[in-house]
Parts: sequence; C-alpha cells; structure tokens
Amino acid sequence: VRPNSANQFAFPNYIATAPRMYKGVPESLVRRMVPFADLIQMTHLKIQQVVSRVVPDGVFIDADGLNEVDLGEGGAYNPEDALRLYFQTGSVVGRSYTQDGEFNNARVPITQLTANSGNGKMQMLISNYNHYLNMIRAVTGLNEARDGSTPDPNSLVGIQKLAALNSNTATRHILEGSLYLTRTLAECLAIRTADVLEYADFKDEFAMQIGKYNMGLLEDIKNLYLYDFGIFIEVAPDEEQKQMLEQNIQMALSQKDISLEDAIDIRELKNIKMANQLL
Repeated sequence: VRPNSANQFAFPNYIATAPRMYKGVPESLVRRMVPFADLIQMTHLKIQQVVSRVVPDGVFIDADGLNEVDLGEGGAYNPEDALRLYFQTGSVVGRSYTQDGEFNNARVPITQLTANSGNGKMQMLISNYNHYLNMIRAVTGLNEARDGSTPDPNSLVGIQKLAALNSNTATRHILEGSLYLTRTLAECLAIRTADVLEYADFKDEFAMQIGKYNMGLLEDIKNLYLYDFGIFIEVAPDEEQKQMLEQNIQMALSQKDISLEDAIDIRELKNIKMANQLL
C-alpha cells in the first residue's frame, strides 16, 4: 500500500524489523545463548548418567567373624540370621576374642558400605550447570533482578531497581522493534481502510458489517493523509508511575480538590498523561 502523500514510497505486504544489526547480520539473543544452552544440555545428560550409575548402600559381612559368634542355641551365627538382626534392629552381635582366647580382628562381622562415589561428580556437574546458566544471563542481560529467580534479601530496593533497569536497557531493542511493528501495522491498516472505501468491490458488504454511522465517519476521513490520523504508541505505565499517580490522587483527596467519584474515574484511565491532566 502507498500513502496518498508519497509517490515513491510504499509499505510492503509483510512487516519485519531488525533492530540490532552487526556487519549486515541481525544480532540475535538466541544465537548468543545457543552455545551455553548446548553445554547445559550436555551437563544434564551427564547428571542423568551419574544418577543411573549410583548404587545403594550395602553391607560387608565377615564370615570368619560370624563363625566365632555363638548365640547359645547350639549353632553358629550364620549370615542370614546376622542380616535379619541387622536390618530389623540395627544391632550386630560380635566377639572381641576367639574361642582360643586370642584377639578377634573380625569382631564386627557386619560393616555398612557407603556408596558416595557420585557425590563429588554431582556437585561438580551442578556447579557447571549453574555457571552456564549465569553465562546465559550475562550474554542476554537478563539478570536475577529482572527475572526474580534469586532475589538477594540483603540488597537495597534501589540497587535491585538499578539492576532491573540495566537489564531493561540490554533488551531495549526488542521493545523498540515491537513498537515499530505495531505502529507500522496500524499505519498500514489505516491506509488499507481508505483503499477499501475507494477501490474495493466489497465496499457495500464492508458498510453492512461496520454500520452506516461508522461508514459515514470513514467516508469523511478517507481523503486525509496518514499523519492526520495521529497514530501514536506509548509504553504502558509501570508500577512506579502508577504509584506516583496514586499518591497524587491521595493528596488531592486529602485537600478536597477532587471527590471520590473523580478519583475512581481517574484510576480507570490507562493513559497516565490523560489521568494527570484530568487530575
């Protein structure tokens, strides 16, 4: 589509934007994250491999130590009875001296085996996982203050806001690109609406869909230039701006400059500038 005021300029059928270019190539945040995401996936597979090879804790049974134990039943202390007693009560019966009166080196016939071979590897892999995750935050600018994953309870509110502001600056080009796409799309819609009223074959069907009154308004503005439509896009107010507006409303209510009904109407407005003007 081509605006009425432009003879050599036209909007394309598809709207695209590349807000950050480096040597003719769009600089993507995803391209920066791909190497570290691959390393995170590799670390995750290694963690699964270590977990699959972890064995439960076992026990070591000294058969020579069991043979020296007599429970007074006329029989020797066999491994089955020893394991049953150990797992049921956690106690082990042993003898410090043999039947010949010598010191028994196997006086503890059952010893627990602790399988801790994978603890060090798991800690190392988890440390690598967190390191690569922090590297993704570093290359993208999405820090902990932005996503709120690990807020520091000892940090001041101002420091957290500065960290979040730095993160917003790192991703400002994404917001600007989104605003450009929305603004350009709105301009194309305004021009295409004028073309529908002027050249389209389904003009009558379009009039029946939007109504006679709205059709009359479009007939009045179909010859206007694009800048006469006044298409502007602004970012929605953040919590700080809303809080400042609420403080102004409370101050006006305390001084009885406005009534409660006026305060309710002002709070319903989404536009901060219009709300301040109404206030």
